Amino acid sequence: MFADASEKAYCGIVYLRSLDTAGGVYTSLVMAKTRVAPIKKVTLPRLELSLGSQLRKHLQGILAIPTNNLYAFADSTIVLYRIYGRSQHFKTFEINRIGEIEENIPPEKWARVISEENPADVVTQLMGQVPTARLLPSFANERVSVDYTGPLTLKIGTTRRPTYCKAYVAIFVCLAAESCHIELVFPSPWKESEIVPIPKDGGDPDVANENRPVSLLPALSKICERVALNQFTEYATRRNCLSGHQSGNKKRRSTETLNILTSDLAVLEAMDRKQVTALVLSDLSKAFDSINHTSLLKKLRAMGTSKEAIEWFRSYLTGRRQSVRIGCETSKPRLVSYGVPQGLILGPALFNIYFNDLPSVPKVGSLECYVDDSQLFLSSAVRDAALAADQLTEDLRNIVAWCCKNSPLINPDKTKLLVLGTPQMLTKILDDLSITLLSKEITSSKSAKKPGSYNGL
Repeated sequence: MFADASEKAYCGIVYLRSLDTAGGVYTSLVMAKTRVAPIKKVTLPRLELSLGSQLRKHLQGILAIPTNNLYAFADSTIVLYRIYGRSQHFKTFEINRIGEIEENIPPEKWARVISEENPADVVTQLMGQVPTARLLPSFANERVSVDYTGPLTLKIGTTRRPTYCKAYVAIFVCLAAESCHIELVFPSPWKESEIVPIPKDGGDPDVANENRPVSLLPALSKICERVALNQFTEYATRRNCLSGHQSGNKKRRSTETLNILTSDLAVLEAMDRKQVTALVLSDLSKAFDSINHTSLLKKLRAMGTSKEAIEWFRSYLTGRRQSVRIGCETSKPRLVSYGVPQGLILGPALFNIYFNDLPSVPKVGSLECYVDDSQLFLSSAVRDAALAADQLTEDLRNIVAWCCKNSPLINPDKTKLLVLGTPQMLTKILDDLSITLLSKEITSSKSAKKPGSYNGL
């Protein structure tokens, strides 16, 4: 039994040591108990004595181990000094705890262990730091000298549940995440996903296109992704790599900022200049599912991403397998060659990177995006409204060409054209304006929905 306490927590860990007939020694982790240190300041020796007493009771309650086979270790000389009973000036609390401990573990069974070899010391020092958004400091990894490859839990008997050590699991997760980034390999088991179709608002659950394919992924993979996301977001922000015309999946950017850029800054300012604004609302179909992995890696490289990071993203994207679960039935796993599953922590960030150059495609109009919804607009004098519509048609051709190169599809059926201005300006437009998208003529509408608002005449 190993014990340790710090200002953050106290921890006790129990190992089972056994010998076979050939003299071989085997050790395994039996249990571990961690507790957050009380808010009221308590001395560390008191915490360790309380821990020893509690762990002794818990251990005797579930394991039939003869008391003469119990050994305890601590790295605090003060605790050992008090257990050995070399002072008669102990307080009542300490006398009671020492008495409880000595009922099963006499002083001669206690020994000192250096901190570097005390597994409980690792837990108490790292409590509050794991799991963490950043990798653990290197000293923490160097100090983990105990065998973590053995079972983290041990099932006692046939009816008792296993005892879990949360701190040990957290340390394992952090070390696994660090290994993933150091070795530039995203583990294959973390790339297995289960698709559960979630109906869209007002959608028919029996129609495939009216469901969202949400991926259920291993929890460990999301922790590793979170580390990568935080680091890459910091890098992209510092380098100013991402377009300011994409309002989705970003901090401090939402549908509100999108509407400020279009309705407030573009449309209202155009009205002040006595101009009308032609606004095209369009939607990209299967935007997440159509992302080409090779093209995405090229765009990451163009942002100045290091070779090591590119290799990690390559491992992260490729070799993914997914199955579909509907009710109690699950399909066979299939390889995913395209797309970023919806449900990934990194998915929205990778989406923004993939579509980062889309707002620069229009030559005349301006394009503002919110995830897969886009708003293309152009302001002009009332007499030039028809010319502006023709120029937007040309911009749409350029957007379609970009989509053909990068795989997403623009949906003409969901594309709307609005002409916005004051009532006096709109009455001066004699002809109905229209645009052409993929050979389909789209006439101006009286109203349309867009992210975060409802526009109409």
